[in-house]
Amino acid sequence: SPSSPPSSSPSSPPAMSAAPLRLTRLAALCLSFAFGVIGLGVGINALVKFEDEKHSLEKMVPAGGSITIDTSDILSSGIVLTIVCGLVAVASLLFAFCALSPRLGHRFLLLQTAVFGFLTVWAFAVLVPFTDFFANRQAKISAFIGTIPIPESIIQSIQDQVGATPIYHDVEYRESRF
Repeated sequence: SPSSPPSSSPSSPPAMSAAPLRLTRLAALCLSFAFGVIGLGVGINALVKFEDEKHSLEKMVPAGGSITIDTSDILSSGIVLTIVCGLVAVASLLFAFCALSPRLGHRFLLLQTAVFGFLTVWAFAVLVPFTDFFANRQAKISAFIGTIPIPESIIQSIQDQVGATPIYHDVEYRESRF
């Protein structure tokens, strides 16, 4: 009848865009890119300052003496976390360029899901021990004059004199200098 609304055929699916939620995905990719770049920058900054502080303390050791500062626990997990943040930034940038293209926008959705799922699990798996090391551990410091070990009490008093701390969450460079 001429007054009834046009009906769609039950066999034809509703029209859908080639790349679902394109703008939402672009916004999420931009935010994850920012997270990755910020995490990468913070990680590199912390690693550089961490190593600089260790080297400055090692330079204070008089001739004939040696010092070992073992920070391998937090250093290893910090490096891996920095790498994961860098990979998040790279993946976000690549997938954002794909999402901008009408031809490629929908072709990489499954790969994007897998990559970000893997990176999320990897970041969480590294953050758990990193957070534990940061909150509960400290660097292991040993010092020697020749082959004679220096007692822990003397090492502690030297740390107090130079203002150094082996406790990870008390390290000075974490604080803003503004």
